[in-house]
Amino acid sequence: LKGWASSGRVGLKVGIGQLAWLSNAGLIQRFAEFKIIRIRRVDVIAQAVSLFLARETGQWHSNMAPSQTHKPSYNEAAISAALNEIRLTETAIDDFINLHKPPALVLTYETLVEEPVAALDRCCAFLEWDSDCPEKLGEGIAPLRRQADGVNASFSARYRHEVLGC
Repeated sequence: LKGWASSGRVGLKVGIGQLAWLSNAGLIQRFAEFKIIRIRRVDVIAQAVSLFLARETGQWHSNMAPSQTHKPSYNEAAISAALNEIRLTETAIDDFINLHKPPALVLTYETLVEEPVAALDRCCAFLEWDSDCPEKLGEGIAPLRRQADGVNASFSARYRHEVLGC
């Protein structure tokens, strides 16, 4: 972000482990205020499949080349483990928010991908930034691209059918 230092604000992408560490170290209390922008997936099965595939291929985002050239095989146990990890993380975030009571904005990943400007406007309003917030972010920000492909859809459908009976 351009000019964040002059505004006296900073944004950090942190996971629940880092939030807990900041809290336990007494560092969160040093901020005049802190807010959480939380991004959740509506389709948590697709999220679990994506997490499984990222771990298998080493490709964690759409601009990253896979570290392996083999196509991963469907693995129900690994997808279930990823789903369990996601659910535990979501519960830990819920617990953190309930304990510390910071203002929190929840966005869905799907909305972020489908309507990025509207999502950014919501973030700016939540953070009490000017309405021209998107212009402050500078030019040249690459559009969000879904990494998922036919493998994701196939594995998600198979998991839903075999495990959930859908």
